[in-house]
Amino acid sequence: MIVVDASVLAWLWLPGEWSEQAEAALRRDSEWAAPVVWRSEFRNLLGGFVRRKELDAGGALRVVEGAERLLHGQEYAVPSDRVLQLAGESGRPASDCAFVVLAADLGAPSVPTPEALVRPFPLLAVPLGSFARAGPSIPPRAPSTPAGLAQRRPRPASPHVALALPPDARGSVAACA
Repeated sequence: MIVVDASVLAWLWLPGEWSEQAEAALRRDSEWAAPVVWRSEFRNLLGGFVRRKELDAGGALRVVEGAERLLHGQEYAVPSDRVLQLAGESGRPASDCAFVVLAADLGAPSVPTPEALVRPFPLLAVPLGSFARAGPSIPPRAPSTPAGLAQRRPRPASPHVALALPPDARGSVAACA
């Protein structure tokens, strides 16, 4: 199992500099996991393709559906306290830290595309290119857990999460929809 970020998922369906590496990583290990924040990041990434007219909305939806099938049953909620603590310690955005916290919890490597995400987390992160080139005969490395990331069993995310909003906030949320 590996924990992948939204850009690794995107390169499976979108042509680009990391497409071959993403496909090789999937051949090497087809059990991919991600924190639920991947969905928002993925939609933002695809929204950029749609705005630049590199992909139409229907094509973007098909890409999302493919990624959702790949991660079915492998999306996890991660504890906010640990994500925020790691963000403070590392200087990285909380969304990046969610992937690292999940990797620590699962005892699996985090495999991002931007090499910049590997530097702050060398014990848990493996660059996509390195992971893909290692080939299927290399066993996945057992990541060490950095201070502040005590390993815990992650909670699978519920496919239907109900938001508990105060009555006065409901109108403002509906206005945004």
